[in-house]
Amino acid sequence: MTSSVFATERLLFTPATPNTDAIPTIFAFPNDYTVGITSLGYQVVWATLAMRSDMQVSRLFTDTHEQLPREPEILGFSMSWELDYVNILNLLESLEIPIRAAYRGDRHPIVFGGGPVLTANPEPFADFFDVIMMRSVKKTVPGLRLTFGCSTFVPKAHTPFQWFGVNRQAEKRLQLLQKQLKPQGIDFRPESYNWSIIQALLSRGDRRLSHLLELTRNYGDSLGSYRRAFKQLKGQIPNLDFYVHDNWSTDIVLAWNHLQGPLPQSTLIKHLADATSYFNLPQTELQPLGESFI
Repeated sequence: MTSSVFATERLLFTPATPNTDAIPTIFAFPNDYTVGITSLGYQVVWATLAMRSDMQVSRLFTDTHEQLPREPEILGFSMSWELDYVNILNLLESLEIPIRAAYRGDRHPIVFGGGPVLTANPEPFADFFDVIMMRSVKKTVPGLRLTFGCSTFVPKAHTPFQWFGVNRQAEKRLQLLQKQLKPQGIDFRPESYNWSIIQALLSRGDRRLSHLLELTRNYGDSLGSYRRAFKQLKGQIPNLDFYVHDNWSTDIVLAWNHLQGPLPQSTLIKHLADATSYFNLPQTELQPLGESFI
């Protein structure tokens, strides 16, 4: 539903008055308004589009939206978190647009996606978009001292540790920290280990995961849904351990190798070697696995 929240906004720019033949466009953030409004990347792209007189841009969030065009020609999504993919699929369905790009026709809008998640590794989500934009804007916020936040290491594409899986002992270590810090009066707030596992799955995933993502959404988008989907697709895609826990050889063909990241592969490998020299990782843990993404 539309909301009066847009009327209370104080803009730092002046939106253009759309021409009579302006392109009807929806620019969506797949989360609540209060989350999307804090995304610098989303705000910059929206402002850029809104200052064009040849575009009529309406914003869409999961809980509210501006007046939407009946027949949009362009639909864009800004994706900041891997787990928001479910909301993208839900919004597509709510707009009566096929989830997969292959099933869309001339009467459907062009669906594009951007943001840090898709910039790093778009492959698990590629089948849902017609176009993926490969640039992003990021913003960081510092925390406070007496509340100690901690998260499990999640490997990310285009970083030196993209070849490392999630440590299987991480959950026990989080529990140990909780036990040791609580008596000292420190409010320890670790991120969910199980959801970190899912983030790792999506950040190191390939295009074969699109079928798993659809099944998971249909099963209810819970942690159990992912396990159920993997069980149903057994033998059709690699198992969860391959994507999440296995350490990969630097010789493996990664799903995102065809994308140009901020640093060349040779530099990432050099940084990886420099880093691993400090914690004596057995060489056997980074041997070729005999399987690649392509």
